[in-house]
Amino acid sequence: MSEAEAASIWTHYEEYIENLQLHSIWGIKSAARNRTPAFREVVELVPIDPYCWEKLQESLDPDAWPTLQALFSKDPWPEPDSEKRRQNRQMWAYRDLLSRLSEMRGYLSQKSIGETEVLVDLLRLAEQVAGAICADDPLNRTADEHGQELASVRQKVCDVLHRVSDEEVRRPMLMMIENPFTHLMEPR
Repeated sequence: MSEAEAASIWTHYEEYIENLQLHSIWGIKSAARNRTPAFREVVELVPIDPYCWEKLQESLDPDAWPTLQALFSKDPWPEPDSEKRRQNRQMWAYRDLLSRLSEMRGYLSQKSIGETEVLVDLLRLAEQVAGAICADDPLNRTADEHGQELASVRQKVCDVLHRVSDEEVRRPMLMMIENPFTHLMEPR
């Protein structure tokens, strides 16, 4: 193959190869984050979602989804329900907070500044949030009760974080509570 032919092919695949490289780098960083013990402790507080587990097992069987429609469909699809949507929003608020707590603990343990009491208190709060997620009737609360409970837990997290002695470590963790879509650990 001549250099001109190789160059003409390269222009079509260059972006694809760059995306593969970025995805691989992201995967390596994600695996390193997931192996951080303080991060893992919080993540493992919540059991595997049964529907996700079922789909994972199906994905391991090469004949599980014979058509693209079978892959993306669920039989039967439930009718949209406003109460169920409200409950899902509440559940995802708790899951988001649990994710933030896991990242805060991982970040704090990586900084190695000797804040073991703070790590223990953050784990205790994560257990409280995980308990709300795993409860038999976790969402039988009004929107006001849910908002008050979530605000209370967030305030407790802020109180615990204010005990971190290093300002450079404390500030980004406090920002995670106030600003959505902020991350401390790689990949961001």
